[in-house]
Amino acid sequence: MGMDKNKISIIIPVYNAEKFLDVCLSSILDQDMHSYEVILVDDGSTDSSPLICNRYSATDSRFRTIHKRNGGVSSARNAGVALAQGEYVMFVDSDDALSPDALSIFSAQTQEHPDIVIGGFNIYQGEIPFGTIIPFESEFYPFAGLSEFFDATMHRCGELFRGPWAKLYRLSVIRKHSLHFDESLSYAEDKLFVYQFVNNITSAASVDVPV
Repeated sequence: MGMDKNKISIIIPVYNAEKFLDVCLSSILDQDMHSYEVILVDDGSTDSSPLICNRYSATDSRFRTIHKRNGGVSSARNAGVALAQGEYVMFVDSDDALSPDALSIFSAQTQEHPDIVIGGFNIYQGEIPFGTIIPFESEFYPFAGLSEFFDATMHRCGELFRGPWAKLYRLSVIRKHSLHFDESLSYAEDKLFVYQFVNNITSAASVDVPV
């Protein structure tokens, strides 16, 4: 089946995340869709995070861990992208968790192979729900409908673009345009990546649920 085996490559930068990492990774194991790969990039952690990463990759072949010298979150994400093999890349932070149907909801929106799929997210401060940001509709936008896509997402809810998470990025677009996270920036580097990616899309889709 080739590509379908790993339709989605989930890239997780990990730095001293022992407090959250198990919650994050078990939320991925709990997915109702199973064709994915997880690339854990341990960015020179000094806590038990590397051991947690190794435990998951030792017990589940879909998980792989790379350990590198500390270089910051952008270098970690770039290292993960370089290894990705799925049709789509998804960025999950180590203090995030996916809803159990996140991957199947996203996957359902990839039938027409959009360059990006944008989903919603819930914001928590600690355990306390702080708000929900979701696209206005579930829709596929062909090239001719991209202005409508920007209207429905960027103009209606710019918050959807505040971080790289809760989205699928078509890997071939990243490779074709040599897109990467700017390792020289320490602020808004992730937002910059999202805008650079979106600047190169020829189609898009949205999902009106928090993933």
